[in-house]
Amino acid sequence: MSSSTIAVFDMGTQSFLYLFARFQPDGNLEVLGRKRESVRLGRNLEASGRMEEEAVDRAIAVLSAWKEESLGKGAGKIMAVGTHVFRAAGNRAEVLQRIREKTGIAVEILPEREEAMWTYRGAVSFLKTDGETWLIDVGGGSTEIAIGTGPLFGQAFSLAAGSVTLTERFIRHDPPWTHEIEDLTQHAEGLLKRGVTASRRPDSRLIGTAGTLTTAAALLLKLEPYQPEKVEGFIITLGQIKALIKRLIPLPHDRRLRQKGLDPSRADILLAGLLMAERMMSLTGFPEITVSDRGLRFGIAIREWEKGQSS
Repeated sequence: MSSSTIAVFDMGTQSFLYLFARFQPDGNLEVLGRKRESVRLGRNLEASGRMEEEAVDRAIAVLSAWKEESLGKGAGKIMAVGTHVFRAAGNRAEVLQRIREKTGIAVEILPEREEAMWTYRGAVSFLKTDGETWLIDVGGGSTEIAIGTGPLFGQAFSLAAGSVTLTERFIRHDPPWTHEIEDLTQHAEGLLKRGVTASRRPDSRLIGTAGTLTTAAALLLKLEPYQPEKVEGFIITLGQIKALIKRLIPLPHDRRLRQKGLDPSRADILLAGLLMAERMMSLTGFPEITVSDRGLRFGIAIREWEKGQSS
């Protein structure tokens, strides 16, 4: 095995993300493979406070397959990190034990600030900038907003609402009723106003990562299949996000599934994620957002490389 190769499994509320990469001697990251699976480990977490048995079974199946694939490729290190769903679930300990028994993988649960920091480091790793940079990561269970200067992380805000939790809390009809959209939007706005206390500089830029914004890019680009290299660096205006919201609101689930570029597993939760992103951009005054297909898994790879360099 090569000590410079690493596999990272990012275990989110909605999706699991996989990265297999190699670090060059100069520290540059060479992506050898990446993929995602819709596991929805946090399905009904809002109501039950627990990870469901069937979802845990799906998680174990995905992790087992990814571990076998990574070892077959010669991974020098395998890392698995968990985020909001593990922080929030009452049965976290038993699920972690079961995963370890079935797969041999010890999952590291990241505190909110660390999740935000390494998501920021990963998402901005493709940028060539030294200016103020904001990041929004609309996850399934929570939304992280981080601020830094170029590659240097500064501060973060974590909001306990994401595309899955907002959908499960507010959307009851297909397509959603007007008052459901209004209530969801007001709730998201309230969280942002209370939870994000920083003001942006006029010349700052906004980066967006995670499934809501990569899916928005894929919709606008009409990508089938999804192509991360085309999504990386794609710029979406606030007007385009508002237009996507307006387009999706009246569509029932079966018609959303026909939208070219839409990941079927996100058909029911994308609208909530877009509403959160739109409120953040409107409240902070960002006219556009640059999409990054990177994020936490890339940040964890960078973290492990830096650890090795300092030891």
